[in-house]
Amino acid sequence: MIRRFFVLFLFVLIVPFTAAFSQSKTGSGGGPEYHPGYIVIKLKGNETAGGRVTLSRKGMLEKVKKLTNFHESRQVFRTGKFTNARVAASHLENIYKLKIPKISDVRKKIAALRNLDFIEYAEPLYRNSLLYIPNDPQADSVSGLQDYLKPVRAYEAWDIEKSDTAIVIGIVDTGVKFDHEDLDNVAYNYADPVNGIDDDNDGYIDNFRGWDVANDDNDPTADSDGHGTQVTGVSSAKTDNGTGMASSGFNSRFLPVKISETPTRYLINEYEGIIYAADHGCKIINLSWGVIEGYSAFAQDVINYAVLEKDAVVVAAGGNKDGEYNYYPASYDHV
Repeated sequence: MIRRFFVLFLFVLIVPFTAAFSQSKTGSGGGPEYHPGYIVIKLKGNETAGGRVTLSRKGMLEKVKKLTNFHESRQVFRTGKFTNARVAASHLENIYKLKIPKISDVRKKIAALRNLDFIEYAEPLYRNSLLYIPNDPQADSVSGLQDYLKPVRAYEAWDIEKSDTAIVIGIVDTGVKFDHEDLDNVAYNYADPVNGIDDDNDGYIDNFRGWDVANDDNDPTADSDGHGTQVTGVSSAKTDNGTGMASSGFNSRFLPVKISETPTRYLINEYEGIIYAADHGCKIINLSWGVIEGYSAFAQDVINYAVLEKDAVVVAAGGNKDGEYNYYPASYDHV
């Protein structure tokens, strides 16, 4: 297994430090960008005084609504059934994403929320950007264009381990082009065929070939940006088939989780995408996106869940700028 993961780790090493896909800035003072109209909060676990609950979760949310005027609140974790004691103690079921009027001053709302004694954290929803990757179609060690395969010693690694179809790589990105000739090794969910019924009772109807968490539907097809297809090719293209390029994952399958909103192309619900991948059996979760100096306690909670509760290996690209930066999610613990 160690050798198998060694091969799979290779694909995150090849992302170059070049220009990133740019999105409009909504932050201030040169800080990280964030989505207007969204706040992420985490409620503290119910405290007791003399054996009585001081304030119910419903009561907490009512107070939050008075301060923020939110018109939608959604639990980030759909279930509260956590078996890992360290993660269960973190009260992940108390994380909510609030949708507030876009004209609201997000920072002022957050400052007011942080004054409430039952709020563990309140923060903006940081906006991540895609990272540029090469479009190299060949893997020939002499004449091929995939020159990165030599520095990461992929050819030598494949002599030792080529992985297998039991290993699923979760590609949390902009979706995938399903009719691509070199991307036919999707990890299909045969327990939930497309018939309008949630056959496997996982809360997602017809999630036969992944999920679009940005638009909340069962079609993770790349419809606005080809980044996810390129990332999928780097990690999971069908290899040793005489077609296109070779992937570091070799025989591994992939699960597409789309986080690109249609038609804005903004990344949204990225960390819900990680949860989806972790909950649906991905042993490696790839994140080729991020933000500089945008630390989020909410995001760290999600990473902890994927790694500590679901035993996934989370890998992330290191950024596109020169210099020493705290680039997230790459800089979170356990990534």
